[in-house]
This record gives sequence, structure tokens and C-alpha cells, in this order.
Amino acid sequence: MSIGLSYSFHKTVYGYRKAKNDTGLYKESNQWETMRKFFLGLEYTISKKWNLAANWNHIISESNNDDESFYMYDYTLNSYSLGTSYKF
Repeated sequence: MSIGLSYSFHKTVYGYRKAKNDTGLYKESNQWETMRKFFLGLEYTISKKWNLAANWNHIISESNNDDESFYMYDYTLNSYSLGTSYKF
């Protein structure tokens, strides 16, 4: 069995764009966004030719922009996958 684990962090600060409140009015501060990603992958060898794999991705996105009329800035996303592979 093999295990993969990773974490990443990304932050964007828009020096030219003001953040908005939930009514669409501009705030005093510039807009920023962060994204944190967690990944866990498991792979299990059944035989020389067959493998099983399972993955989990967890993404957390946050922003000081409260106006989500067009885009969603604050969200949490979980995605799961399960599969098999055959080498020939």
C-alpha cells in the first residue's frame, strides 16, 4: 500500500480592486482571497497487474468580498474518487 498526502496554500491580494459588502457597496479594504487544499491518496496493489486507488480532495476558499451575486468566494468542497487500474 502507498499513501500520498499534500497541502497547499495560495493567497491573492488585489491591490487595485476594493472588496464589496453583501449589498454590493465597496469596502475600504482591497479584496483578497485564500485557498487551502488538502489531498489524501491511497493505492493498494492487488496483484502484479491490478491496483485499487482512493482519493480525497478537500478545498477551503475564503475572501473578504461578501458580494456573491455573480461568483461564490467562500466555500468548502470535498471530492472523492475510487478506482482500479490494470497494467497490460
